[in-house]
Amino acid sequence: MRVAALFASLEIWMPRRFWWATTALTGRAWTSSPSSSATPAARIVRISSTTLSASSWVLTVRVRGLQENQGEQSLVAASMGTTGFAQDYEFSTYGWCMFGYYAGWEENSNRDSLENCMRACNLEDRCKFFSFLQGQTCSRYDTDSCFSLGLWPYSIYKKKDLPYMWLGAGFCEDGYYAGWESNSNKDSLGNCKTACDMESECKYIAFKQGSTCSRYNGNSCTIRAQSSHAAYKKVNPSFKLASVGYCSHGYYAGWETNSFKDSLKNCMSACEAEQRCKYFSFWLGNTCSRYDTYNCQPNTDTSHVTYKRVMVPPACCTGGDFVHTSDKCRSRRVYMKGEHHHWLPEGHSEVSLAGNPEGTGEVHWECHARRRRCGLLGCGGTGYERTGFDPPATDATVHYNGETIDYWPKYCAPEMPWSEESPADRGCCSIADGTVDRCRSSSYIKIQVGSTWKYCYKNQICEWEFPTPQTQGVKLSWYCGNTEEKVRWGLYFDTLQVKFHCDGKVEWNPWWCGLATGGKAPARRLWSRSLPA
Repeated sequence: MRVAALFASLEIWMPRRFWWATTALTGRAWTSSPSSSATPAARIVRISSTTLSASSWVLTVRVRGLQENQGEQSLVAASMGTTGFAQDYEFSTYGWCMFGYYAGWEENSNRDSLENCMRACNLEDRCKFFSFLQGQTCSRYDTDSCFSLGLWPYSIYKKKDLPYMWLGAGFCEDGYYAGWESNSNKDSLGNCKTACDMESECKYIAFKQGSTCSRYNGNSCTIRAQSSHAAYKKVNPSFKLASVGYCSHGYYAGWETNSFKDSLKNCMSACEAEQRCKYFSFWLGNTCSRYDTYNCQPNTDTSHVTYKRVMVPPACCTGGDFVHTSDKCRSRRVYMKGEHHHWLPEGHSEVSLAGNPEGTGEVHWECHARRRRCGLLGCGGTGYERTGFDPPATDATVHYNGETIDYWPKYCAPEMPWSEESPADRGCCSIADGTVDRCRSSSYIKIQVGSTWKYCYKNQICEWEFPTPQTQGVKLSWYCGNTEEKVRWGLYFDTLQVKFHCDGKVEWNPWWCGLATGGKAPARRLWSRSLPA
């Protein structure tokens, strides 16, 4: 403890001495050479606290010259400077998360720099924390909270809950559908994000100020490097921008003397906490007005901005029609071969079974012999096993007690695309009360819309617009996985809303919106087509 007290009060003014101290304590030279150039502020380092435990040294290092409200900073990040990804993360603590690990220690570029590790986490929806040690690991975690022992020099970062995440300098190679317009979308990044918010199919943007606000609707974005562009991913939030102004009816709360009006985030949180809230109109410092109408008709008051709540159904990750199953391995040495291969620990753990939204009906694993070391000919007695699931699953909660492996499979859908609660909000007419089908054997359904195949996964509400009216009474082909099915309605429709439930129920809701006819009914010659004989 005397040594700890000594380090707690010690100030090291020369970089070479700091390098010597970190090398002595960790057995590893710091990534920045002691002779490297740095600003005077960054060269003055104080070891502010040191704790000595039975298992490890834990150092907390603060760089002088940084504002106190920036909190504890990783010296790796300080040595690299600020990247575009910095806005997406906040430094949490040192060490690594004890639970929720699903990827890391890969022999790729993710571990080469903090920026690369942030990019890897941004591209993975399940990533909520990562632990970084340059040249060693970029470990990612899907836990909602991170418990760490504080082992330096690993640094833990938490992904912020932001509506957009920076992906890097460049633009998406595929999925472009709009951009390079002669309007204000290209004038600022804020305008570009607003344009994306207003378009249901927009999932990514690439912004070049004064030139383009390119929008993309692909399920992923492979960056083509271009220093003049900045690519962002739209995170699936609880609200979408509706309009300027406030709703003319449906008001039930607002103008309180509390913190709801102090920030947009506070107002969103207030609406989320109230089940009846469908819209809110925000005026900074004045009001967070909430409305329970399903159809907001805003006025033109430019002091307010109105957001619509996006209704997302419960995740299949916490439900679904899945059956518990189990297998045996008494050696206490199970090598699980899901999306990521790893040794299965005893106790509860989360296992990713598939890296695609279709899921899988099986997982392969190995039951190894008890001995820990193997000769040149390998380990004898290894059993190669397979466990099946029905319906397909993407993840599983697994419990292993050294003998029995218990599986609770689940299906975790990809991000749900934007969808209005009802096309009636846009003046469309319902042509049927809805038709119900079943698709239990697959995690997705697909329909050909024009020349494009459209997919809808379990736990999603999908809406598709047909380029030409669909003829009344003619059967529409759809697929449950690869199995063809048929459905038909007695009237024309041009918009189809589909709700694919966790239990496999498919709810069809056809609408007539007049997309190709300016709101009018189809031409008489179309109506003359009678039902097939």
